[in-house]
Amino acid sequence: MSQYSRDALEKACLVLKRAMLQGRVGIGEAEFRMYQETDVKEVILDVFQPVFRVHVFQEDEVLYVVPSDAQSLIYKSDQVRREAMKLRDQDELHLADFCAMVLGSVFYNSSAHSRPTRAVIGLSEWFHEVDRNIEKWTQEYLTGRKEELEAQELQTEINITGIVEKWHRMRLKEGAETYRASRSEKISFLKKVAQHLQEEGLVQFYDERELAPTEKWSAIMSKHYGMLERKEYITNLLA
Repeated sequence: MSQYSRDALEKACLVLKRAMLQGRVGIGEAEFRMYQETDVKEVILDVFQPVFRVHVFQEDEVLYVVPSDAQSLIYKSDQVRREAMKLRDQDELHLADFCAMVLGSVFYNSSAHSRPTRAVIGLSEWFHEVDRNIEKWTQEYLTGRKEELEAQELQTEINITGIVEKWHRMRLKEGAETYRASRSEKISFLKKVAQHLQEEGLVQFYDERELAPTEKWSAIMSKHYGMLERKEYITNLLA
């Protein structure tokens, strides 16, 4: 790191701090102009990205920062995100991240395109896609393919078993014995996730019934998840 000037390091810290706090930095902000300086950009991309496990990229006139792992689109601590969605524990946060991943796979269901292939998705369709994937994992577990499921957990670094158990546990709570009551509780959970994604500028959530991706999500999918290994990651997980 000694190859970089103190000025470049200080500016890089300011840029990354602002980007982490806001999730984005616009062209009118001083930090955006700082990022255009070659030395500052090199510090962020070559030094700070691997240290802080983030991916920083520019799309048009906006600078974005997202986690370098493939589970979340939002760079905030788990505790902050749990509190924002009023989630009870870490397993619910993992389920929320998985639901967001499923939503992204429906918006961008073609690896050949960097732009969304769907403009709007209904809340009900999102629910069925989440349920379908979790039921697939459930059947794999019940049919004796537990080792394959565990191998997939290691490969993807996702607690698949915890996600499945948390989703199914919504059926077992008092007053949720029927399918309709269970579905209603799960829809309420998805609404929490949708509202959080909207607050983070990733979707528009219309009348609590339909969702549409924003330019911010499109940029993230194009420049972050658009990389080949991330497309394969999502494809394998949601096959």
